[in-house]
Amino acid sequence: RRPDKAQHMNEQTIRGAIAPATEFALGFQQDGVQLLRRQDGAWAELRRADFNGDLRGALGGFVQTLRAANAPGLALVIPEDQILYTDLTLPLIPGGTDVALRKALEGLTPYRVEDLAFDFSPANAMPGNEVKVAAVARQTLQEAEDFAVRHGFAPDRFVAAPLPGQFPHAPNFGATELASEWARAAELAAD
Repeated sequence: RRPDKAQHMNEQTIRGAIAPATEFALGFQQDGVQLLRRQDGAWAELRRADFNGDLRGALGGFVQTLRAANAPGLALVIPEDQILYTDLTLPLIPGGTDVALRKALEGLTPYRVEDLAFDFSPANAMPGNEVKVAAVARQTLQEAEDFAVRHGFAPDRFVAAPLPGQFPHAPNFGATELASEWARAAELAAD
């Protein structure tokens, strides 16, 4: 892994920013994968690929659907059972919101805080404030991205689809490694 990877995967979520709207997504379920499209502010299933069926063929159909739609981006919707949703009071410690969030998350999961990606709300929270947090293991994000890339997709970000009232917006867990590499390549090409 590159040393900057951990920093980059949280650069969007540290600020509690709402993810830009992506029209298409892959959703991961216990029994398969969904091709989703945003409709009326929510994800609607367009197609499904079952793990115990013709997975490769069904995913190939997803790729064709995305190409036909000229989809500009593809989000990866992380399963709810992989996300910790919690309410926290940010400790009053020096270092600002990021340091307070990391301190508050210590010990809440089996993972070290640096191995988590997270989003929070409200975005302007300061130490001492109450926040809602959505956190997920970076390993889970990497596994989702690896699966998508291995099957011919080019995902650009990680998001979640919380239940009503669970979180104020769709959590944004940041850009995929692939999207980060594209951004770096574009920066180099512009120089």
